[in-house]
Amino acid sequence: MQVERELDAHLGRVFERVALAYVTRLVREGKIKLNPNYVGRWVDRDTEIDIVATAKQEEIAYAFEVKWSALKLKEAQSVLDKLEHKALGIRAKHKVYGLIAKSVEHIERLKEEGYQVHTLKEIFS
Repeated sequence: MQVERELDAHLGRVFERVALAYVTRLVREGKIKLNPNYVGRWVDRDTEIDIVATAKQEEIAYAFEVKWSALKLKEAQSVLDKLEHKALGIRAKHKVYGLIAKSVEHIERLKEEGYQVHTLKEIFS
């Protein structure tokens, strides 16, 4: 059990790095329309967001939470709701929220609601 928890924690950290590289690639390929000043982890006092991409000139920010798990729809919505609250400190007129996870149930529904949602399958396809 201890080994499984440690392995899962390690894979979660690795997945965060993979997700950061993926977001960087989406920006570079123009799939996220942004000319970023910054792409990386965002920390403000006690608040941390896994990936934030900001463009000061365009006054836009993309904020992503990364989860190394298979999320049910309600879990994904909860993560996104918490992310919106955590992102209040990001200075940008327009914010786009997203989630990168191993898998997400009803991913199309979340995308239709305007969220950027990506899965492990998308990253490696």
